[in-house]
Amino acid sequence: MDSKAEFQHALQLSPLRHSSAATTLPGLVDEQLRTLVSIPIRRAGRALGRLVQQLGAANCAAHELWELTVRTLGSLERQDRIAWFNAKRFACFQLAKVLDTLQNPLRSTYQALIDDMSTAGAKGPNPLFDMSRPCSAPRP
Repeated sequence: MDSKAEFQHALQLSPLRHSSAATTLPGLVDEQLRTLVSIPIRRAGRALGRLVQQLGAANCAAHELWELTVRTLGSLERQDRIAWFNAKRFACFQLAKVLDTLQNPLRSTYQALIDDMSTAGAKGPNPLFDMSRPCSAPRP
């Protein structure tokens, strides 16, 4: 993949994807941090910046894997298709572990923002989703 296509894939993840002035991945990360982090959180900001930059790179790699899968899947033998499936499934597992790791401090931060207990029940204890709790069975 060329660098312009890679940047476009990283741009998909940006909250500023329709209005960004950035032309590089580091520039995009800096722009996002200036927009999202309004106070100087030095260490946390650097860690968040590294994560955002790596997520952009991961999205580029995911698009490349998608393209390779579409292009080559039909020509692979069954054993190779199984191996390819298992490798990508393991990558999904790794992404889920990263999300779980990120979810814990996100939950703590979110819960620290709830001032009014009267609305806490409606908002719930989690900002996005909770991977630590099993899903309940769907209702009939």
